[in-house]
Amino acid sequence: MIGFVSIVLHWHIPYVRKSGEWPFGENWFFEALAETYIPLIAAVEEIVEVGVSPKMTFNITPVLLEQLSDEYLKEKFEKYLEEKISLIEKDLESCDNSNLKKAILHVRKYYLWVKSKFREYKKDIIARLKDLQDNGFIEIITSAATHAYLPLLGCKEAIDAQLDTGVRTYLKYFNKKPRGIWLPEMAYRPRGEWILPPDGKKVYREGIEEFLIRHGYEYFFVEYHVLEGGKHIATYPFPTDLKYPAEVEKKFIGETLRPYFLPVDGKDVAVFARNKSVSVQVWSADWGYPGDYWYREFHRVSPISGMRYWRITDKALPLGEKAPYDPEKALERVHAHAEHFANLLYSILKEFYEKTGEKGIIIGAYDAELFGHWWYEGVRWLIEVYKRLSNFGISPITPSEYLDEYVETKHYVELPEGSWGLGGGHWTWWNDSNKWTWSYIHSAEEKMKELAKLYGRNKLLDKIIEQAMRELHLMESSDWQFLITTGMAGDYPVKRFREHVKRFNFLANLAFKIDKGGGISKEEKEKLKKIEEVDKVFTDLNPKVFL
Repeated sequence: MIGFVSIVLHWHIPYVRKSGEWPFGENWFFEALAETYIPLIAAVEEIVEVGVSPKMTFNITPVLLEQLSDEYLKEKFEKYLEEKISLIEKDLESCDNSNLKKAILHVRKYYLWVKSKFREYKKDIIARLKDLQDNGFIEIITSAATHAYLPLLGCKEAIDAQLDTGVRTYLKYFNKKPRGIWLPEMAYRPRGEWILPPDGKKVYREGIEEFLIRHGYEYFFVEYHVLEGGKHIATYPFPTDLKYPAEVEKKFIGETLRPYFLPVDGKDVAVFARNKSVSVQVWSADWGYPGDYWYREFHRVSPISGMRYWRITDKALPLGEKAPYDPEKALERVHAHAEHFANLLYSILKEFYEKTGEKGIIIGAYDAELFGHWWYEGVRWLIEVYKRLSNFGISPITPSEYLDEYVETKHYVELPEGSWGLGGGHWTWWNDSNKWTWSYIHSAEEKMKELAKLYGRNKLLDKIIEQAMRELHLMESSDWQFLITTGMAGDYPVKRFREHVKRFNFLANLAFKIDKGGGISKEEKEKLKKIEEVDKVFTDLNPKVFL
């Protein structure tokens, strides 16, 4: 055996329940469930059937776990599938091109398969995931409650609250504590002076690793440049009308093929870095696998169903000139790319072994939605990669297993701040387009500290304070700043952010009024009930974290 590979997939959708449908809202969740989450579970099952334990790591954010368990969304997902299948039938009826009809039949077969799988899992995706973890085929880790950008939150209590809710939610579904965490946006800051938005306020704060130790986490992930230095390669398109940050070149600290450790008061937490070569090979739109001309074109959709029946063909072609999708040709490319990737893993591990004598671990960490949703063939590609690993002397492993069994010497480091975002820093979540959001967040965090002092006095007050904490968590989601920066969702993120600000302030003012002896009106009761129904998330909260 030459070494190990750990595929880590980040499952995350912001909270969209009863907050719009199409083009932005619940359909994000339904698309990801149909095109990524169910297919990935089925992929693990298929890999196991061929005699390989995939040892994949699934990071499922707490806010996504809550949506996967929601009965309203489960029922609506079934209707979504029925509607899609019906619309695909209409595409078939209006099609007179034999090659295009072949592509449409392929998509219909796929959606019928998804429908059967959802029923096979008895609509309980989390139960199936728990079973796969309990049998050792996958490891499930967690994240901050709503994927908040931790280094930019206004107070340390808010960071603790995001992490505390994350642990509590994981415990609720899996009956044990998580060992690892995917830091939202891979954003890390060490102990020292932190500069905060919107105006550059300076505060002295603990390092992220100290927060993680406090909440029982054993390992986390960073982007490759944080550890191996150099400049960060952007793999995501950003708008051209914003003032971009200056590129910062970091110094080399360590290899990305071994974990390192950060000491905290006699304890330590391990850090794994995403491998640059395997990341760019898969992510890059310019030279990564998903850009192959035989693969499905993401951006051309049927005007009737919204389904995708065409292939990339040529990147220079207008969307209207794309050729129909050919599943057999695409599968040929999947096999070729899987073989190429296994060779790439082997060459990286072999070079590391010859240089250090160590059996290294390659961290292939990706957003899960890349596989199946953005890159339709990606799930099949993963399966084919796993089938080839043993031929190259490579063993799949989870980060936890590697820490338990293969760390002979602990290498300690001090890390610089960084993220996966443009320029490798915080700009994506703090720039001229979105910096206004942070004043609202930081103000709400300070109010939440005052609300926490009132917690435990009576049931009505506690209910209002808990809902206020939910609204703060939802307000803190890093998705809003990201979507504002990219412009990919129009004014949806601004609207959603302002809604949570408004709900939080209503709840906070109501709590303060009741604490001073005021009553709650019929209109306020109705408004509270409506907010509780829409933002029905996180049943286990501890507002006292803010004390």
